[in-house]
Amino acid sequence: MQGMAHLIISLKIFASSCIGGSSGDVCIQSGTGPGDNFNTGLPTSSANADTLKTVLQLGFGVIGAIAVIYLMYAAFRFVRSQGEPQQIAQARMTILYAVVGLAIALSAELLVTYTLGRI
Repeated sequence: MQGMAHLIISLKIFASSCIGGSSGDVCIQSGTGPGDNFNTGLPTSSANADTLKTVLQLGFGVIGAIAVIYLMYAAFRFVRSQGEPQQIAQARMTILYAVVGLAIALSAELLVTYTLGRI
């Protein structure tokens, strides 16, 4: 029973240190009890929503550009197929894959912009 009382008191001390901490503090590093001053060894990050949004928009922009290049390549293959059914089919599949990739990149861009704009 006495061990349970110590556990409850320890949890109250830990919870109060987490709630009273400043913004951005990690609760486990800001304990107030004896022996709570320890380093977890985990890396920290100072990235914010704007940095994340910029990096993701750049990545999706590159993916979209690659999809457009594949689309142009497939169109060139389609024109150069000279009526051969197998080459036409391959060019159409490449066009389809490029359009799907472009749609995914654009929808991911919109989703990230919308989501991070709400934060």
